[in-house]
Amino acid sequence: MRRTVLLACAATLLSASCALANTKLKFALDWLPQAPSSVLLLGKDKGFFTEQGIDITIDRGFGSGDTINKVAAGAYDMGLADISTLVKFNVTNPNQALVGVYQYYDSTLTVLFGRKDRGILTPKDLEGKTIGSPEGEASRNLFPAFAEANGIDASKVKWETVTAQLRETLFAQGKLDAIGGFATNLFILTSMGMTSKDFTILPYSDYNLNLYGTTVVTKPAYAKQNPKIVTAFARAMVKSTKYALAHPAEAIAALKAVDSMIDNSTEEKRFELLVERALLTKDVKANGFGGVTPQRLQQLIDANAKVFELKSSPAPDSIFDASFLPPAAERMP
Repeated sequence: MRRTVLLACAATLLSASCALANTKLKFALDWLPQAPSSVLLLGKDKGFFTEQGIDITIDRGFGSGDTINKVAAGAYDMGLADISTLVKFNVTNPNQALVGVYQYYDSTLTVLFGRKDRGILTPKDLEGKTIGSPEGEASRNLFPAFAEANGIDASKVKWETVTAQLRETLFAQGKLDAIGGFATNLFILTSMGMTSKDFTILPYSDYNLNLYGTTVVTKPAYAKQNPKIVTAFARAMVKSTKYALAHPAEAIAALKAVDSMIDNSTEEKRFELLVERALLTKDVKANGFGGVTPQRLQQLIDANAKVFELKSSPAPDSIFDASFLPPAAERMP
């Protein structure tokens, strides 16, 4: 058996696979398999993780907070989670703190949708209006920072708690002036017959709050004990992302293989939006996939420390550790 593995390694000339052959890695998404997770699913289907010696298992998620809790508990080795949620978790749970090792979304997809017939065209127009969102949703949590950055008197804005299932319906029916969510919620609204004539989109990243979004989290101890695995994972992610950008139809096909009920057209549009808003940004084109800049990371930490009234402001390297990333030259688009 040992001789067979050695011969296979010699035949493929994949040194990473030889060093890490058959390393199992349990990975949790942040939500249901949708266009954003198609990059990982495609990478698994194409064998990009296997090439790096990783036998990856990818499970659906139930929100960033849930994924963070499960990785912290050891149920998963790595997972996708919003980096702002990570900041709060680390400060409130210092003995279970996780760390980001690969920045998947270079920019948050957090947005507000405002009805134009209620006069909402700019952030300032939200004053005197009611915004609906689930409790704890990212746009709601970060709204104080968004308000401050855009001269909004937050005391003049009312928030109404609604379920994620009813949010878009109530907005379409005119029972809410605005709703908070993610850019990809756009396609739920258009499926209800709404168009750009009906609503304004206010992306946080376009209005003075260009924060990072979803990151890959793990335990610092896991990364320290398995540095080659973490770097191999990052290499596979870079290759998967580049391939998905060049072959988007294959990315959606990989998603379809996991969930046959998805609507291809909707997911294709979601993927296009993801690429434009989060995967292939100006900073990614300049610095490569997977990394962060000190200035933007500090802005994110400061914003979250203020919004959540955290008792301490975590050190940047406790939130994101770039030491496991491949060289920048390998990560360029």
